[in-house]
Amino acid sequence: YIADRCNLDDQINKELLQFLKDQKPEIRIHSNALDIYDATLRKFISVEKDHITWEDEVFFPQLKMLCTPEELN
Repeated sequence: YIADRCNLDDQINKELLQFLKDQKPEIRIHSNALDIYDATLRKFISVEKDHITWEDEVFFPQLKMLCTPEELN
């Protein structure tokens, strides 16, 4: 589950970042492209915040339970 969640988050963010990168030239051409870009950027930020929260609340506590202090350093 943990690896699947990390892989899914990474894949979503890679696709969102690529979309944002590809849209930069379009913003200058189409006025509604800025709205799409802005919405995508907000989605990317949301996914990242959720991922960081999940790591802090689920992943790292489990990792701390499974590893010795030496392994965590």
